[in-house]
Amino acid sequence: MRILVSVNSVVEAQLVLAAGVSLIDLKDTSHGALSALSMSQSVAIMQAVNGYKKQHAHADILVSATVGDTAESVAALLELIQSRLEIGVDIIKLPEAIWDHPLYATVISQLLAAGTQMVAVFCPDSLLQASTLELRLNKLARQGYVGVMVDTIDKSSSVLDCVSISHIQKFTEIARRLQLMVGVAGGLRPAYLAQLRSLEADFLGFRSGLCEKGLRQSNLLAESIVSVVRQVSGNCCKMSA
Repeated sequence: MRILVSVNSVVEAQLVLAAGVSLIDLKDTSHGALSALSMSQSVAIMQAVNGYKKQHAHADILVSATVGDTAESVAALLELIQSRLEIGVDIIKLPEAIWDHPLYATVISQLLAAGTQMVAVFCPDSLLQASTLELRLNKLARQGYVGVMVDTIDKSSSVLDCVSISHIQKFTEIARRLQLMVGVAGGLRPAYLAQLRSLEADFLGFRSGLCEKGLRQSNLLAESIVSVVRQVSGNCCKMSA
């Protein structure tokens, strides 16, 4: 299991790298659930990550990027994705409002066929739809998604407040059976680690739980990041850089 931390600046990227975080997520944490970080900030962070990799040749670092909660058009979505891939982002995270929308199906299929690594983000409510959940995960696996995850839209509450641990367990079990990488995120706190470790997810995504006063817009706390990383063992991840 790995820890993923969302960052919005070079300073934050350097902080999580120093703490031993190996999954870095580029995200505008000032608003929205999966808002895209500006290209200027994204480029600067990628330069910092690449510099770190040069100094630490054996570091296994992967970078993901969000591209927005919605997309204005197919062309706009393609531009958002391609621009991030061009600067070296490894994985693109797509919200349910995009990956499940027929308008974007063709362009997403083309990107997947070309080898783009994508993670489909599920809303917690979707995990409650037992009759369709496995069918949807099967479809994503057939399409070529590298992974799936659950994350909240409303960041004022935890994913564990929205859906039971048993529903998350079912989600992770099906995904792993389909050889999809699987993650859990959404208002996670370090105190939840003992409960979440039993899920055997590939990664747990953190932001607000590692920030001052638990606010995702606030600064990340180095001691909190180090503590979480130390509590999590294993480095298994199905994604490849």
